[in-house]
Amino acid sequence: MATILIADDHRDTVRMLETMISSYTGHRTISAANGRECVAAAGRADLILLDIRMPELDGMQAFEIIRSNPATSEIPVIFMTAYPNQVARKIPGDGGGSIDYLLKPISRKQLLRRIKVMLGIKSARDRFRRTALSPPDRFLLLLHALEQSADGVTVTGRDGSWLMTNHAQARMFGYTSEEFLALKPGDLYQPESRRELDGPITKDLEQNEGWEGELEGKKKSGETFPLLLSLSVIKDNRGKCLGILGITRDISELKKVYRELETTREALARSNRMKPISRPGPEAGS
Repeated sequence: MATILIADDHRDTVRMLETMISSYTGHRTISAANGRECVAAAGRADLILLDIRMPELDGMQAFEIIRSNPATSEIPVIFMTAYPNQVARKIPGDGGGSIDYLLKPISRKQLLRRIKVMLGIKSARDRFRRTALSPPDRFLLLLHALEQSADGVTVTGRDGSWLMTNHAQARMFGYTSEEFLALKPGDLYQPESRRELDGPITKDLEQNEGWEGELEGKKKSGETFPLLLSLSVIKDNRGKCLGILGITRDISELKKVYRELETTREALARSNRMKPISRPGPEAGS
């Protein structure tokens, strides 16, 4: 369980955020009504939700003080603002994934996603630090973990080109890694699924920065199969889209087992309907 510091001078906004966080996550919240209170409370937080316009110290001034203190310099910060372009120009570009921002009015879905991502980054960074691995070794470890994953993992650029894929993704569709990288993402799906990717799924990614659902994949052999696809937008600290992370799982066997269970359930239901209803016989001596 993490502690999330909400720094905002509007009490109604703080209450709303506290309610969303307590209702949909297991995390604790503390609050600050101005920049000075935020700086004072930062050491108790695992993540800071920081409003830009606050009295005494505004959000950017509070952020600079927090970042200059070694004890609080690596706490992830999510700025809250109605003016993202102005904020993006002020946010440093070397935050290492520990800086982000939310557009006001705050969307519950985006808030929960940002909290999950930022706390996940912090947790991974803390674990890596305890191992005393060098940055190159950490990078190699992550690449090795991706290659060993049973799920397919891809990263595509903003133009849709492949930036990275693991062997599981290529094998899932029946290709070698070299063959797979020569394909376009749309080549992997049936026409209806391609239309979904180009239309509503792309729109959902733009609005919510994530999407998960079932699509119909197409293997090199022409065989089709159901897959579960999870997509997440990867952004830099200034909110610029760097690419899209995709995680793919073949759910053919899962759906087969589900169909068998449904068939068994229906057969049992028919059997129960066909059983004769036993009636009590006449009482003795009647």
